[in-house]
Amino acid sequence: MNTNENLSPERSIEIIGEMIEKTRLNVARSSGTPLIIWGCLTTITAAAVGILWTLTGSPIWNLLWLAMMLIGWGYIFTTSIKGKKTKIQKPVTFVNKVLEYVWLTFGVSCFAIIAFNNINSFVEGSLMMPYTPTIMLLMAFATTITALVLKLGNCFVFIGGSFIFILFSMWYPGSYEMFCLAMQSVFLLIIPGLIINSRVRKGLL
Repeated sequence: MNTNENLSPERSIEIIGEMIEKTRLNVARSSGTPLIIWGCLTTITAAAVGILWTLTGSPIWNLLWLAMMLIGWGYIFTTSIKGKKTKIQKPVTFVNKVLEYVWLTFGVSCFAIIAFNNINSFVEGSLMMPYTPTIMLLMAFATTITALVLKLGNCFVFIGGSFIFILFSMWYPGSYEMFCLAMQSVFLLIIPGLIINSRVRKGLL
């Protein structure tokens, strides 16, 4: 009874705030490696497509993105199965859902851009919007929201710097825009993932 009586509104808000902060830190600890994995896959694939496209003059090498998606989703599936076998279950929280929906929206938007462009190309004979710069801009937005949620102030330097690659991808369309995408993936996926993991190892998260 005394505990209930002493639990003032201010203390209740403080407890809720502590729980939210602990949840944020737990999410941060489990976010670094996936960002690095997807960043490496995107960087390697973009560089490979860019090199092969430049050497052959054919954009058919963009089909390598399908292979990248299969590898990425295979990683997610394997990790999920491993977690179930070891009975490691991550709590579903608001922060988890925010990050999950942000990157899910990014993925769906990428597919929508490809679909709309193909439809418009078939009907009008032209693209509705540039593929790579638009996807790169969406990636920058997704990383920005992730950095805000996890309070990763250092990442905003790289987020700001990544916009130069968006400009270059618009100035030099074709195979060269793949190299811009590769560099942006380093800035927006790999480096933030490394920052998160580094803070975890140092006990800062």
